Order: sequence, then C-alpha cells, then structure tokens
Amino acid sequence: PFGARLGLARALRLMAVLVCCGIAFAGPRWGISRTFAQSTGVDVVVAMDASLSMMATDAAPTRLDNAKDVVRQLRAASPNDRFALLAFADHSYVLSPPTTDQSAFNMYLNNLDTATVGVRGSSMSEAIKEAITLLPGKRGDSSRVIVLLSDGEDFETAHELVAKAEQAANAGIT
Repeated sequence: PFGARLGLARALRLMAVLVCCGIAFAGPRWGISRTFAQSTGVDVVVAMDASLSMMATDAAPTRLDNAKDVVRQLRAASPNDRFALLAFADHSYVLSPPTTDQSAFNMYLNNLDTATVGVRGSSMSEAIKEAITLLPGKRGDSSRVIVLLSDGEDFETAHELVAKAEQAANAGIT
C-alpha cells in the first residue's frame, strides 16, 4: 500500500506540473494595458447641409444624395484621416466625432436625411462654429480641415458667415 500511495502522489504532482505549464503556456493576463497609436492623418469635419432644400431633384437623385457621394469619395481617398460628421440646417448637430472607423462614419452618413435636423433654413456659420469645437489643436497645426457641403441657400448675413470663417482661419483650420 505504501508504494501505491507514493506512485499516486508522483502522478498527482506530475499532473499539477503539467496543468501549471499549460496555464503558463497560454499566457494569461489581467489588468489594464493601454496602447497609444500615433497617426499622421488629417482631422476633417464634414458639415453637411440637411435642410429641406437639399431634397431638390435638380441634381438627380437629390442634392443631399450627391453630397453624400462626394463625401464617400473623399473618405475613400483618405483612409488614414479622422473624419467627423455634422448635419446642419438652422442649427448644427454632431452625428459622429472624429474617427478613423469607416464603417461607423458611413453608418451615420447613410442615415443622414432632412429629418435628422428637422428644421427649415440653413446657417453655415453655426456649422463652422460647431466644427471648430470638434477640431481642438494649437495654432499652426495644418492638419485640421472643415469641408462644408451645402446648396448655398443661407438665411444669415454674409457678415456672420465671414466672421466664423475668419475665426476658423485664425485657429489654423483650413
């Protein structure tokens, strides 16, 4: 009986060693690890007019659909850039913060329609103002851009629009 117990003890120890080796080989990890990725792309805010006039069919199928196609082409040509999406009419609304995730950006772009904003009129200066808040950075950083897509039907004074454009330029935003 003593020899049988000794053999059983060895077998259990060998089994424990093999289990521990298997666990070590699997490389379990716990805790939090942070990885920072640095990219050299440009931050682009696309401000799209979503007013009712964008549903006009003078540019088939609609002005809004044509603008979406332009944005898709721009996005495809700039895979390393971070894109944000704003919809505006009388007010502007952030639909997507700056992201490199093309599928998320495309989802918001595809779902953009005039009901997203739900008001009449267009205020490009509001869109520029909101875009500036999405593009933090220091002066002289030329990697920040606002792309404004509209049919040009604007219900504000030229002075308001020029003032916001100058504010963006003074912040180093193209």
